Amino acid sequence: MACYFLFFFVFISALWTMIRSVEPTPKEQIKKIEKKLEKCRNQANNPDSLEYKRALIEALEAEEAEPMIKYARLSEEQRRQDDAYLHAASSLSKLSTK
Repeated sequence: MACYFLFFFVFISALWTMIRSVEPTPKEQIKKIEKKLEKCRNQANNPDSLEYKRALIEALEAEEAEPMIKYARLSEEQRRQDDAYLHAASSLSKLSTK
């Protein structure tokens, strides 16, 4: 049991030594990297960009318009069925009157 404790202590000590040996990145270098990343960032995925907002608005409008388009399609289908039924009924009535 003491062997495991000793191993654990040595491992943690080595880990802390490695952490302390890493120097922090200078702020100027971080800013340069951020500028480069911002240039190559896909603006369609950037919530702050106009392109993203425009695409979001279009998607919401399409989502709102979809039920209306579906209703129009169903209404047209129903109108065609009604016309076909009325045409068939008027044809039958003409045949029965002759």
